[in-house]
Order: sequence, then C-alpha cells, then structure tokens
Amino acid sequence: MHTSSRTLTCSGLVVAALAMSACSSGTAEAEPASDRSSTAASSATASSASPSASDGTNRRQEVASLTPRVVLTYDGGLMTVDAGSGEVVGTTEHEGFLRLNNAGDGRHVLVSDSDVFRLFDTGLIDQTHGDHSHYYEQAPALTDTALDAPEAAHVVVHEGKTALFADGGGDIQILDSTALSDGVVEADEVEKHATEAAHHGVAVPLSDGNLLLTQGTEEARDTVQVVTPEGEVVAETTDCPGVHGEAAAAPTQQGDVISLGCENGPVVYRDGAFHKVAAPEDYQRSGNQFGSHDSPIVLADYKTDPDAEQERPTRIGLIDTRTDTIRTVDLGSAY
Repeated sequence: MHTSSRTLTCSGLVVAALAMSACSSGTAEAEPASDRSSTAASSATASSASPSASDGTNRRQEVASLTPRVVLTYDGGLMTVDAGSGEVVGTTEHEGFLRLNNAGDGRHVLVSDSDVFRLFDTGLIDQTHGDHSHYYEQAPALTDTALDAPEAAHVVVHEGKTALFADGGGDIQILDSTALSDGVVEADEVEKHATEAAHHGVAVPLSDGNLLLTQGTEEARDTVQVVTPEGEVVAETTDCPGVHGEAAAAPTQQGDVISLGCENGPVVYRDGAFHKVAAPEDYQRSGNQFGSHDSPIVLADYKTDPDAEQERPTRIGLIDTRTDTIRTVDLGSAY
C-alpha cells in the first residue's frame, strides 16, 4: 500500500547533492538574487487530482504505487528525476532564473519566474475512491496556469493555504492549496492583500484566519505584523531589521508559532505576540529557516559577518520557540 506524504522543498549548491540532502516540510525561503544558487529542487509524492497538461496530450498510466520525484532547475529549464532510481523522467526547456516552491497540494510545484508564478505538474496522481486510491503517473509538464506577480518571490504553505508574495508590488495572493490540484486557478479562488510598499517580503496565513506579513521598502524592512481579515493590526514588531525567511514550529494551545530571521537575532510569533530572540553578536542573521509542526525547535543558518559578500558559515542555529533562545552547533565545515 502506498502512503502519501507531503511535498518537500529544498535548495542546494550542486545538483548531485539535491536528491540526497535532507529537506524540510517548511518552506525554503529564497535569498536576494546576489546570494542565491542557480539550482533548486522540489520533490513531490502525489495529490488527489485529475491530470493536467499544457498541451492536453499528456497521457497517464496506472501504477501500483508512486515513487517521489525531484524537480530541479538549471540554466535553461527544469529537470524531473525519479527519487528512487535517479532516472531522469523528463526535462522542460524554459529560460530565465527559476526558483521552485512547494505548491501545497502534493503534486504541483510553483515556479517563481520573473513576474509570474508558473504551475509545474510533477505527473504524480493519487485519486481517492472511498476507502482506496488509484495511482497514476504521467510525464511532468509546465502547465499553462500562471499567476501574475511582479518580481515573484516567496511562497509559503501553511494550514492548508498557499500564500504568494510579489516583491515588485508588495502584493499577496492566498488560495486554498487544494485549488491547485486540478492545474487551473480561477480568479474567484484567489484572495488578494497588499502591503504598504514594494519590498522583499513574506506572508503566512494563520490558522485563526489572520495573516502574518512583513512591511518595508526596497531600501529597508524591519516590521512584521499580524492583521485580521479586515486589516486591523493585532500584533506587531519593528525589531527585525532585514527580515527574511520564516518557519512554522509546533503550535501552542493558543495557536500558531512562527519564527522569522532578522539581522539582530530572530523573532518568534507565539501566543498572539512577538518575542525577540537575543543573539550574542551585534549582527546575527538567520534568514533561512526550516521547521516542523511536530517540533518547537527551528533549524536556521547562522551568519555573523555583515561585510561578507557571500558568507559561508560553519555554525547552524537551533531556535527554541518555547523559550525564545538560540544555540549553535558547529558542523566543522561550511554549508
């Protein structure tokens, strides 16, 4: 019997390491363009969706079980690899600097491509019929579905919602993750929000219906807010310079726990308020974080050199979201 698992996303420096590296069920947040590698990966298992294809000719084949697939970007397109055998399942030519994001439905990947988010179908299909499922495979394909977003950037999947952030306008689009399953997104399925100005930001839909989002400008950003559906600010911190990256940790009885990276130590949203994590250094950046709803500990990078063009730290940070503390572990080599 095949057991479906969640879509995982990760990024790495070399393609050979991606299929073997550990990934997180959180979202791998993108660095500014000057800091990013040109390769990325996302692996998928399956969704309970009907098949979709950009040309309508992609035929599916029923199989006894599904093997996860890893999607990679490279200079000139996307490559899909069978995670079990390492076999290349298919390649899709597409120019541009592409970044991959978990779409949240277990089947599709959202591709950040300049001013749009494109929907990529991994070709793994799980159709549930009462007490059993049927599994199908088809060739991976870039679908015709695209969501306009000036400077398409962060995608966050949380509590059954998928949030897309556009740096070029500070615009946020939110939809049910299952809305992506059929490969088509209708206009009335997208909930739209806006921040005060364009900036490199992020948004997280919370389980209570509120929205966590960043505020800033192209020059600076240091504010994180939680707003109601009516736009009322119910929690705020301005003590997060260079805010970047987020990860969800194990929730408390009061609700979601979200950690965010800053340049003076992380900040944690917990029990309806923001809590600062003290760092011993004047400059401490943890802009890439990975968490799990099963653990209060968030894994983060640990950078301490504000003048580095591209810092290669050897220490990682372990953020305890219960106590608002961080401890480091030295890996003995750069990562």
